[in-house]
Amino acid sequence: IKTNDPTKIIAVAFYKTADFSSEITSNNPITGTVNNQPTPFSYYTYINPSTNFSTLVPGQYSGTYGITLSRAVNGNISSSADKSQSIQLIFRVQPPNPVVDISLRPTGTTAFNMSATSYTLDFIPLTEGAQRYFNVAIQYNTKYKIGFKSTSLTNPGKLKNTLGAATIDYEMNVGGTGYFSLITEQYPAITTNNSVPVNSPTLTTFYNVEVRIKNVAGNVTGKPSGTYSDKVTITISGL
Repeated sequence: IKTNDPTKIIAVAFYKTADFSSEITSNNPITGTVNNQPTPFSYYTYINPSTNFSTLVPGQYSGTYGITLSRAVNGNISSSADKSQSIQLIFRVQPPNPVVDISLRPTGTTAFNMSATSYTLDFIPLTEGAQRYFNVAIQYNTKYKIGFKSTSLTNPGKLKNTLGAATIDYEMNVGGTGYFSLITEQYPAITTNNSVPVNSPTLTTFYNVEVRIKNVAGNVTGKPSGTYSDKVTITISGL
């Protein structure tokens, strides 16, 4: 598999078993009796253990391979294939010392704080169209992506009344890129487009996050009184 630079490659091998004991090759294919029934099989892909990763340029490596189902005639593989399917392998090589750290700060704050791992937004009063803001601060020396996920199991992406089943819809906007809800996980919500060199100085950037109560009639008005809340997990990972 390779990057956009064809001289930078990673050698991989396919095995029948997870313990490297039986490599799949054209001379040693996966075989079995199917009896006209669907028969699933597993294969395992490993990077060659002798690969020197220190010589590889960080980034995404990918390659496309073909799986072919051929007919066996008297124990011999027929030269004509019945079915074929392409698969794609993707591996990512990180810089030698990748840094991706996150902190949650008040909006307008320009100082990174490693211990700032949580932030609470209070909507007082809670009204349709109300908005609150905070900053996601990132320290990094590699490309990264940020994801947002509601931790509610029963009503993800909604503020739920702690005393009942009533809910209130809200939405988020990260860095002015458009609103989204957390009914399903948003990952990535932000992905950097910068190419960060290996061992570059650690940089810091900030994204302003807006949380807005949906401005829809009946979203708040007429709902039972009480405390409504949701907890959101923000995840950052290197690319």
